[in-house]
Amino acid sequence: MNDQIVLGDVEPAQAFWTCNGVVIRNIFELANYLSGCNEYSFKYHVNEDHHKNDFAIWVRESVRDTTLANALDSTVDKETYLRTIEERLRELTIQKT
Repeated sequence: MNDQIVLGDVEPAQAFWTCNGVVIRNIFELANYLSGCNEYSFKYHVNEDHHKNDFAIWVRESVRDTTLANALDSTVDKETYLRTIEERLRELTIQKT
């Protein structure tokens, strides 16, 4: 995996469109979105009821970070989700230096 690709923007056609119209192009923007979105918006994309984890699928297929996607697969709590992404970002940015 190339960390530059993981940290950079995805191609425009692979951007993630949230239920409230916010466009996410990279995992920094995903973390920013999650820190400010309400619980309804988060649960629209990630929930146990419908076995849904849209963000993990997007991270795996578009961002191509299987390590992060695998960690997000079993997470349905917004705060844990955000903390997992922030930890991965720290890990990737430390590796860059």
